[in-house]
Amino acid sequence: MALDLMFEEMLRQLRMHSSSEEQIERYKKLWDSAVDSAGDPLPCPICFLQGWASRVISIKEENGIAIERCKVCRETFMHRSPE
Repeated sequence: MALDLMFEEMLRQLRMHSSSEEQIERYKKLWDSAVDSAGDPLPCPICFLQGWASRVISIKEENGIAIERCKVCRETFMHRSPE
């Protein structure tokens, strides 16, 4: 559930940056691959659009909001945390 909420935010970020449907589909495949193999990093959508490999890490969770940050571009992402 937590990954689903995070994934929704990452897709929202891609759309905010005017990503094409082809880019979004490629990002979805990369995300699915990362989720399926536990050791792969969850990809940052901003870095993905720049062609960079990156890792989104969890910073904290409070008051029903989860906060993640990219280790490369330092972009911060916030989304609802599972109840």
